[in-house]
This record gives sequence, structure tokens and C-alpha cells, in this order.
Amino acid sequence: MSNRRTSIRWIPLVAASLALLALSACGSSASSSASGSTQAPASQGQGKTDASIAYVMGFGTLPIYVAQVKGYLSANGINATLKPLTSSVTLIPGLGRQYDIIDTPPADVFNAAAKGVNIVAIAGNQQNSVSSPNSVLITKDASIKSVKDLAGKRVGLTSLTGGFYTSLLYLLKNAGVSAKSVNFVTMPYATMGDQLAAGRVDAAISSTPYWSPLVKQGYHIVLDVNEAANGQGSPNNLWASSQTFVNAHPGVVTAFKKALNQADAYIAANPASARQLLQSYLGVTAAVADASPLPDLSTQLTAASLQQCLKVAISGGQVTGKVPNIDSLIFSGQ
Repeated sequence: MSNRRTSIRWIPLVAASLALLALSACGSSASSSASGSTQAPASQGQGKTDASIAYVMGFGTLPIYVAQVKGYLSANGINATLKPLTSSVTLIPGLGRQYDIIDTPPADVFNAAAKGVNIVAIAGNQQNSVSSPNSVLITKDASIKSVKDLAGKRVGLTSLTGGFYTSLLYLLKNAGVSAKSVNFVTMPYATMGDQLAAGRVDAAISSTPYWSPLVKQGYHIVLDVNEAANGQGSPNNLWASSQTFVNAHPGVVTAFKKALNQADAYIAANPASARQLLQSYLGVTAAVADASPLPDLSTQLTAASLQQCLKVAISGGQVTGKVPNIDSLIFSGQ
């Protein structure tokens, strides 16, 4: 949700098929491709309001898929065009242009607001949770028991930007470990299992579902870097919109949140069905879906829950400029 953006994934055959299937899922009947597409400003038609909704495909964004296939968005008066993406690069730049609503990590909201982008957080989504780890530091090296033990080690990451990297920098700093003493190696999630097995890295940061098979192979989770840095119940990712869209369609924003609440309730009450939907959403196997924890979900969003996220983002250098008061960045409707 993302840096969802710095997480860990697994081994060759399954990972490769996962990547291919995830890309093919972008063309599913429940969503539409984002390639080169643009979206006209939201309009009213047949009692529903059009809304282009963009997000990075992952376990944490399961609710928006459920809200579409179960009809919750439509039932709440939203004619949604889903824009599933494999990268978050275009999310903030496309807000108010191609997209009316986006999924994004909190740090990106802060950084965008600090740069004068017309943005407002409208709903929570996936929470950082001990019971549902997402951005895990995983290793087979028995000497690595905490981030203090990463000095002199090679750590695999998908990128040297984003929430997971920033969280790790924050944890290293608090542990008195210089980031310069750690050798960061960038690599795709799908190759991390191979890189770990070959000894090219000593540990890596992975996310659901890629780390689940590694645990079965004897790897151990040191900690969830996002949860450890930002705290239990803090937003891993959230939903945002432009202030212009919110001002023009406050009822749509409220309806969107209601649809997400219905999707969250469905997932909680029907875990087996939710895991089946995960298979069709991400193209993962039943074994992978069953082995991975379902995301901890909540649409609630408060300034208090975002305060530590802002501190971590600033500490990691991900936010530059003056950030507006957090309360002013949160949708004040119901």
C-alpha cells in the first residue's frame, strides 16, 4: 500500500508466473487497463457519479477489488473505473488528471502536500499490524536477530526510496547503526528468494505474498519494518483525492468510504472467499493465498495515526519542504 513499495517476494517459477498473472489481471472484467489511459473529470450519469480509481495491485488493495466485484461501489452511486497499476510512479502526478482517487503511502501524501499538490487523504486502507505482517525483514542468517545486526550485511530492497526503505533507515538510526555500514542491493521481489539462497544478500525486505514460501523454506522474519517504525495500527497505505474533487463531490467520497467498509466487512466475515478473490485478483495460486495473512484493514484515519508516519518520513529524507497541518490533510466528512 505502496512502497507497498519495499517488500519481499520469492522463488523463480512461482514468482515468475505470479508476475505474469498479475499483469494479466490488469485486463480483467472487474477492472480496466491503465496503459496510456486518461479519465475525464467526474460526471453524473444515470444516478451515479463517474470516478477513476488508481492503485497498485497487492494484498493491501484487495478491498477495492472486492468493492467492485461485489457491487458495493455501484450500489453506493459510484460508476467506478478501476486503474490497477504495477508501479506507484504515476499516482501522485495523475491525481486530478487521469485519476480522481488513488491508493498511496502516507509519506507520498506528506511530500506532495509539502510541494503544494492539491491533495487530501480520504480514507484509511491497510494498517501496519503485528498479526498481519507485510513489509518483513527476512533472513536465514541466525546472527541477524534485529536491525542492529545489519551492520556489515547485504540487504535486498526493491528501491532506495519509498516507505519500506525509509522505515528501515529510521530503525537503523534509532538503533545507532549507520546506514553507510549496510550494503543495500536493489532487486525485484520475484528474485529475492534466489538472491538469498545464492548468498548474494544476507537479508531482504519482502511483502505479502512473497515472503510466505520463504518461511516454509526455513527463513525467519526479523520484524515488519513498517510496523516497527510507524507503530501498530498506523496506515501502511491510504486513499487520497484532490481537494478539487472532494469539494465538488463530498457525497461521493463518503459513499466511497462506505463501499470500502462493506468490502472490509465482507473480507473479515468470509476469509475463505476473500482468499479465492485474491487468487483471481493477483493471479496467485491457492497455496500462496492460503499461506499469506489477509491484510489488517480499516478506513479510519486520524491525525494521531499519521503523526509517527510523518516523523519517519522526515527522518528518512522522503519529505522535503514544509508539511501542512496533518488535520488539514484529512477529509473531514463522514
